[in-house]
Amino acid sequence: MAKASDRQNAMTQLRGRIGHVWEDVCNFIIRPDRSIYSLSDLGPPVFRISDSNATLFQRVDIELENMRGMKIKCSWYQPLKAEDLPPMPCLVYLHGNCGSRYDGLELLHVLRHGITLFTYDACGSGMSDGEHVTLGFYERQDLAAVVDFLHGIKRVSAIGLWGRSMGAVTSIMYAAKDPSIKCIICDSPFSTMRRLAEDLVQEHGSWVPNFVVSAAVDKVRKSIAKKAHFDIDDLDSVKYAASC
Repeated sequence: MAKASDRQNAMTQLRGRIGHVWEDVCNFIIRPDRSIYSLSDLGPPVFRISDSNATLFQRVDIELENMRGMKIKCSWYQPLKAEDLPPMPCLVYLHGNCGSRYDGLELLHVLRHGITLFTYDACGSGMSDGEHVTLGFYERQDLAAVVDFLHGIKRVSAIGLWGRSMGAVTSIMYAAKDPSIKCIICDSPFSTMRRLAEDLVQEHGSWVPNFVVSAAVDKVRKSIAKKAHFDIDDLDSVKYAASC
């Protein structure tokens, strides 16, 4: 009897420990640390790329709204008085799940090549509305709002996407449905969300037996569906890339 009781207690403790693992994985996926910054961190509204470059550029801050009525905070970097210039290509930067539009500052050099740069906080990130990130699932709606804005303003000759991690997956999934996108640069997309979840379970709980990993991922899937209202099995970059 004592041995049976010991086994039962051990199984209860194991289930409890595994439960903590999948909660950690869920939080890492849908509620990672939010990027905190101020508008002043984005630099001055009017600037030069370098002291040797006489061309003046401007940062125009914009607020858009996605189809769910959520506010998206954006910044568009372009030449000063760009409205008086012929249409120019625009590169849209999409940040990772822990990032924000602030990360796009490293791409300001594209301005030297006659390309404007559009950055934004996906919903659930930075200064935009939203409680959770969804690794590309709902972020496609944010990108759709950005692309619709750029097409509607009549000052953009072509749109390219530069995505990092979550942003790369968003770019692939969106571009598979929108042939107007002329170029995609994908930095570190995951293949499928299920595969990533399996890796995260093993990373956060290296002691979890291999035969339990699949069951733990199913628990992660159910928890994310309940909290953030999407199915991780719908996130498959490989499938969408075939249609880009």
